Amino acid sequence: MKKSLISIAVAVIMVLTLCLSSCGARLVFRDDGYYCSKNGVTYKIIDLQFQPVAIGEKYATLDNIAEDELYEIYGVSPERWLTTKYGDLFCAVDEKIPTFEEINSDKILICKAGDSSIVSLVEINKESSVDYVVNEYINGNTLNYPDTYDISESLMLRFASEEYSWLYYCLSYVEFATDVYEYDYPENIDNYTYRTVGDDVEVTTVNEFECWFAADSNDDVESYEDIAKDAGIDYFTVTKPDGNDTKTFVVFVFQSKDTIEECIEYFIENYDGDMTNDEISAFFNGVEKTEKIIKVAYNYGKYFVYDRFSGRCVMVDDMLHKYRNYQIFD
Repeated sequence: MKKSLISIAVAVIMVLTLCLSSCGARLVFRDDGYYCSKNGVTYKIIDLQFQPVAIGEKYATLDNIAEDELYEIYGVSPERWLTTKYGDLFCAVDEKIPTFEEINSDKILICKAGDSSIVSLVEINKESSVDYVVNEYINGNTLNYPDTYDISESLMLRFASEEYSWLYYCLSYVEFATDVYEYDYPENIDNYTYRTVGDDVEVTTVNEFECWFAADSNDDVESYEDIAKDAGIDYFTVTKPDGNDTKTFVVFVFQSKDTIEECIEYFIENYDGDMTNDEISAFFNGVEKTEKIIKVAYNYGKYFVYDRFSGRCVMVDDMLHKYRNYQIFD
């Protein structure tokens, strides 16, 4: 009887030791990363482009103010990868992080991100469709993200593969309400070579008239920009050398206008701000420089794939739009 009690006590102690060992495991920040007291592995935090496919059992606790719990990820050893319940990823410091190309995606999930969950809307498995999006993102021309245009829909693309079955590589897919244009202002149109653009990109040239307003302060810059907005006029800012200093100009751009008088007339017709007509004329008579220019306009369509972390933005055709609206089925 005594022997049995001793055996039971030893077994209970062993179970409690294992439980305490598991529950007490912590990731503690050190100079070389986050050290795990459970397995002796040092981890690093992974960029937010990645998300876990499926979260498993609790594994450890992060030694931070929030005491975030860390979980295993199905399909990969916890000594290689861990995640929080929010999808923040940690991997061993010697683990190689795959690039977008190295993921070798064979599936794309079009998803809608809510406040507390991500809902998969469409799954794309067709090889040619997946390859199209992947190749466009890898090889397409990098564009400036058109943040001044109205967005009609913003979704998430999750790229999956057998090789990295526990990971999603995530990019944004954005549809704009109207076609997006990007402009170049070449110094000499005769010697200007168009940038390499896709076959679907429409390239046009437009004659325009520039009015340059010298700004003495940031307040002036904002004031001039507001005046341009009140007249619905394109504008941009430019900084040029001025002796040992620099000077900032706000440049108003008038399409298909040949003289300053035409620009003033157009401005008066469209302006809905507080300036009187006499004040507008005086304002334009104070311009520092006027000149006729040629603008090159690129029409990039409405559909873009965008990485919010690296800033890379590429145009795609309407294929994802059709999948999203169930006009294409694999």
